[in-house]
Amino acid sequence: METSAEHRLYDAAARCPADPRWADPARPIEAAAQALVDGLDSPALRELAGEPWSARPGPLRRLLLDALEELGIPNPDGTSPGHRVSGTSYARLPTDRLRLEIRTGEEVLIHVNGLEITEAGAGMGMHPFDLFVPANQLVATSEPRRVIVARCTCGESGCGSTEATITRDDGIIHWDWSVDVPLGHGVTFEAPAYDAEIARIGSDRSWQRPVDTASRLVLEVPGLPPLPDQGAGAACRRDIAYSSAAARTLAGNVPFDGGRSPRPPVDGRPALAFRGRLVTTAPGREGSRRFR
Repeated sequence: METSAEHRLYDAAARCPADPRWADPARPIEAAAQALVDGLDSPALRELAGEPWSARPGPLRRLLLDALEELGIPNPDGTSPGHRVSGTSYARLPTDRLRLEIRTGEEVLIHVNGLEITEAGAGMGMHPFDLFVPANQLVATSEPRRVIVARCTCGESGCGSTEATITRDDGIIHWDWSVDVPLGHGVTFEAPAYDAEIARIGSDRSWQRPVDTASRLVLEVPGLPPLPDQGAGAACRRDIAYSSAAARTLAGNVPFDGGRSPRPPVDGRPALAFRGRLVTTAPGREGSRRFR
């Protein structure tokens, strides 16, 4: 992606947090030095480039913002997804890289530029059921979507969570953090690479046990009420899916058979397996049966 020297300096400022806990003195100094090499010049920029790395983060950030003003570059808009400045091309640049993995079928690990965001944030990845059932929550749209991407190591997102506001913005994807933040700034990805990684992880069903597969297939049946949000937890959401399945089965709307794993479709409709007493409606299999 071709960018201007002004936009690269803006990106550096957008990634320079005001909170001293996240401050990296080297970032604004290096950004100022690179901007001078790229042909930009201003008094504050020269002063910033000459500062030692031992300087305090607060004054360095103020010098960087002063340099933006002297150069006619807007200040980053921290209230907008990706620090997008309305009516301009200025936003965070898509320089970040995303990798996702499912560990032991119990959590989705999120790596950004080699850092495991899930551990750096709330401490533990979300259960795949919460991110991918009934739909992939990580798919980016032009409407910002707030998604819980990490939970407390106790396993409950209500105890602690990392949330990302995911936004598609003119060919790039922004993640902006809230609650237990893993980084002092948001991250931004190129849309093609991001979409490919999200599609890859979303199609991976190796983590699914029979209970997960059955619940997912039930949720794909049209007309079911929506599940509660991610905060309810994967186990709760699966239980609700099971309850919906039982209700629809007893009403004769969905066929099931008595195995412990998904069976071939009956008359084009999915045949699902559950423990308990269920009524089968598939032709030739009418009746009830208790499963253990």
